[in-house]
Amino acid sequence: MTTIAGLSILCIIGISSCGGGKTCSVGAFNSDVNAAIQQLNTAINAYAAEQTEANCNAYKDAAQNYLDEVRTFSDCAADIGQANYDAAVDAAQEAVNSITCN
Repeated sequence: MTTIAGLSILCIIGISSCGGGKTCSVGAFNSDVNAAIQQLNTAINAYAAEQTEANCNAYKDAAQNYLDEVRTFSDCAADIGQANYDAAVDAAQEAVNSITCN
């Protein structure tokens, strides 16, 4: 569940940033990332309810998809500091990579 906290922090950071050739606004971020967040929440809830290997893999995949979507907004991270953004994304990626499903 540490991964959930890390991804939540990244979400907060992401809401104040945006980019990847995209319009840098909270609205653009919310619009583009909302589906990934919903999928991640669904996967988290399924895994919390039933900790099976399949649910774990779905959770890990949803977390990776979310991070991939957030990365498309990296060009606007200057608003919060590129180093802070990169550190948050890297920490979240390490958390996702550490999920073992077996």
